[in-house]
Amino acid sequence: MSNSDFPLRRESATIAFVDVVDSVRLIGQAEAQAVVRIRELLGHAAREFVPRCGGKVAERRGDGLVLKFLHTRDAVRCITMMHRHAGDEPAAAGQGQDRLRLRAGLHKTTLLTDDEAVYGIGVNLAARIAALGQPGDTLMSSAARDELMATLDGQLEDLGPCWLKNVEQPVRVFRHREQPVPLPEDISLAISSRMRLRPTIAILPLEGARSSGEFGNGFGNGFGNVTGNVTGNVNGGASGGASGGAAGFGLGDVFADQLTRTLSQSSMLHVISALSTRALRGRDLPPQALYAMLRADFLLRGRIEVDASASEQLQRVQLQLGLWRRGADEPVWMERVGASALDLLSPHGEILGRVAHAVSQRILAIEQRAAQAAQALPNLASHTLYLNAVDLLHRFAIDDFNRARDLLLALSERAPRHAEPLAWLARWHVFRVVQGWSDHRKRDSDEALHYSERALDRDPGSSLALTMAGAVHAGVNRDAEVAQKFYAQALHHNPNDSLAWLMSGVAQGFMNEREPALCASEMALGLAPVDPTRHYYDALAATAALRAGAYERCVALARRSIHANATHGTAYRSMAIALAMLERPDEAAEAVRQLMGVEPHFTVRTYLARVPSQDANREHFAELLSRAGLPAD
Repeated sequence: MSNSDFPLRRESATIAFVDVVDSVRLIGQAEAQAVVRIRELLGHAAREFVPRCGGKVAERRGDGLVLKFLHTRDAVRCITMMHRHAGDEPAAAGQGQDRLRLRAGLHKTTLLTDDEAVYGIGVNLAARIAALGQPGDTLMSSAARDELMATLDGQLEDLGPCWLKNVEQPVRVFRHREQPVPLPEDISLAISSRMRLRPTIAILPLEGARSSGEFGNGFGNGFGNVTGNVTGNVNGGASGGASGGAAGFGLGDVFADQLTRTLSQSSMLHVISALSTRALRGRDLPPQALYAMLRADFLLRGRIEVDASASEQLQRVQLQLGLWRRGADEPVWMERVGASALDLLSPHGEILGRVAHAVSQRILAIEQRAAQAAQALPNLASHTLYLNAVDLLHRFAIDDFNRARDLLLALSERAPRHAEPLAWLARWHVFRVVQGWSDHRKRDSDEALHYSERALDRDPGSSLALTMAGAVHAGVNRDAEVAQKFYAQALHHNPNDSLAWLMSGVAQGFMNEREPALCASEMALGLAPVDPTRHYYDALAATAALRAGAYERCVALARRSIHANATHGTAYRSMAIALAMLERPDEAAEAVRQLMGVEPHFTVRTYLARVPSQDANREHFAELLSRAGLPAD
């Protein structure tokens, strides 16, 4: 049977190209022995590790393997096992040969496949990425990296745009290491101390259930099968079935997000951000790991069953919810509720209010005051569009950044009464100014103010709109005092707005309010422990630490930010100044050199133009940057 007899089909997959480093040299030294060793190493991986991680060997290529996985997380787990196994393989000392070492390249793509092989540009790209690697390296494209979380999946170091053989445009490449970059112990202890002031709750996205009969499992003793809400497939998988599926997970995400927003109105609770909890989907984590990772005292978990036979707005939904307390073997609160999909999506619906009231009552033993939640996005497509736009906005890669604006404009038209798209559009124009990307500073400044005012017109009580209004005054008008007033209003409306805390820390740092600056940044990091834009939180927390005189903390946070995203100039600037203050001039000069690679047109004059006038250190810090090699003009 020829290849043409196998029909081609398209599949979305993570392709991993793994090969033995220096195989030609090893074979040249002792051909037969090297070939046997390579075959045994790759054969063991193909038989043992690949199936264990849910992968498939797509091709054997002599000294390498082409592997296919549904998710990048599975690919990384498999390749980590392969690296460890290769490290245990003894060197062939009798033949004068070294120990075998592997390198791997990963890319998430839509490829062409049949029953014998995989084809397409994405397969070749994975091989080209692997070719950049050193012994023991696992490198990946940004498309593969986007399926991982730096805190949960190890260390992801941004290597920046890399030129690959026979590829016309540079490709942004990331290096994976098994161990993540931890927060320094003193910062971690400070955050823990800050979070202990109030009980902390994390609301996890709901698991899809195949039938109402499944709801009885897992709620009697401990977590039981409820652990599935962080191990379930995003597309429904085995737990989705006909009645759960993608719709069940989408509605569960929205309900968890709306509940997070509502509980965040309470000044008596810390509420972990929805982006951080959503990042845990698909992860088989034991309860104690969840409590420790999120610094949570309570976890709200549950299941959702959707009757897919009706239209989207008329679908009936069954929920089973449980509240667990750290250290408890049984849920401290449970409830079963039925509702329409429309009622589930509404921030003013009876279901959301009843659950929020019951949960806060159980945790705090007092009634939660009625508060108006932010208006819901009109449908699931808008909700997804919104999350994608916010993610692209914070990547600080110009193509992604521009695409974020297109998504936000489309979303603003789709949701004409919603404040948040306009607030993020204001932030987009602020970034254009402060990142030096604007070709017309006044026009972008005016647009930022325009969108900020429109967002507040739509919802004067929106904490996000107030936070972005403060960002406009800080970034465009360079007025930290006015900015801080907006951040204070945002936190009055929502004491758990992690972004408002983050921006407030920077503003108070510029105003030389050292202790409040550190406190605010610690709150921000505590409320967003695994946020997808963690690099941005680290970069701004580094800025706050610099202004507060905590120079070692600044360097640690800046380096963690750069590891996760090497394109945000703020982290380099703060790190260079802090290193100069610590009398480490060579390291400060290297940080400025790296800064110039990210922002080649940045100068001392540019720096002074971006720093608020209230900053008493602006002239001194500008001089330090100049001594470290930053051009004056």
